Amino acid sequence: SLAEIPAIPMALNENNTLPVTYGVYNADNMTLSNTRSLTYHVRMTSDNPCLSPIIDSERVSAILIQNVIDNPTEETTNNATFDKVLLSQSPKVLYTGGVQSVTAKTAGSNLLEVSLKFADPDKITPENGGIVATAEVDILDGIVTGVRVTNPGVGYSKAPQVTVTATAIPTLEKTDPTFDVNMLFNQLSTTDKTTIESFGKVDIGQSVFLQNTKDSSETLYHITDKYSAGKELTVLFTDKKLSDNGSTTSSESNLAIYANVNWTDEINPTTGTVYCKYITKPIQMSDTCNMCKVMMSEFLPKISYIDVYIKSWLSNNSKGYENLPWKKLTSEGEIGFVDPQGGDFQDVSYEYSGDAFDTVAVKIVFRGENSNAVPMVKDLRVIACL
Repeated sequence: SLAEIPAIPMALNENNTLPVTYGVYNADNMTLSNTRSLTYHVRMTSDNPCLSPIIDSERVSAILIQNVIDNPTEETTNNATFDKVLLSQSPKVLYTGGVQSVTAKTAGSNLLEVSLKFADPDKITPENGGIVATAEVDILDGIVTGVRVTNPGVGYSKAPQVTVTATAIPTLEKTDPTFDVNMLFNQLSTTDKTTIESFGKVDIGQSVFLQNTKDSSETLYHITDKYSAGKELTVLFTDKKLSDNGSTTSSESNLAIYANVNWTDEINPTTGTVYCKYITKPIQMSDTCNMCKVMMSEFLPKISYIDVYIKSWLSNNSKGYENLPWKKLTSEGEIGFVDPQGGDFQDVSYEYSGDAFDTVAVKIVFRGENSNAVPMVKDLRVIACL
């Protein structure tokens, strides 16, 4: 009820208006109350008993402004039951990845030297673009103390087998360690027409599930890019570990691919689920650069967020500006929340470095859960360097 809403003191400004940041609000979360109404309680005083202030009630008006802002997430946007779409059953695809990590399952003892050799289960050779993974093993006092992947390899579709060659200290009994191999799976390639048509339903920034139909285990991947070359479609994913022997991708007949189609991350070249965003026009440089710094002043009330993305490309890029995915940047230093009533803007910078470019564009995404206390930016500058 209105009686439960606290009164907000206001004072006339130089334009004879009474500005107030929150207007009528709920005391707990500072959003418009369910009554959607506004009541003025005016107290009039005078030092002269012969004079009294007067209010012309017919000329009293109120302008209520509510900002349109949201903070959607993949979990709140996609319904696990209704938004999960089957793309392909038993698809004819090639999954490629590399070794993420190797760990000694048992430490092993009395060892003088250990060497690891990764099998190439898919006949990985330089001729077909594959690279066999390599690793180094640390031994201290005959004990395996650590394993480091020196080359993750390219072209694996499941975790490779490891051949262990161990040399025992001559006077002691030999005990071989065993090793677990974790995989990075980040690419799918196919020339299968049905699978290509299926992946036409999902876009960069959306997610897919690879499901092992034998045990219903699922692994979630986010699509970071996809492109066609001739009759082949290649889809790139965010890096994911396969902590088992790659059962999710080891057999085409036991694999199904599902997609979540309602959520689209802001890395998508042309769209995104978040409502409020600002995108600069392409900025042409006078020369090629490989580093760019984005600077601005940010006003960040509690439970609000600002995300900054960048596109960079050479002007002769055949892929085209509109088809390039956005890259999310990380701010240099911590950004603190401010009081929406009296807080100040904070200077923030973001840095990007990568392949040579001569054109750049910036996208700023505004997210929040309170339409009366929204994030803002000013003084945007973009500086590119050689």
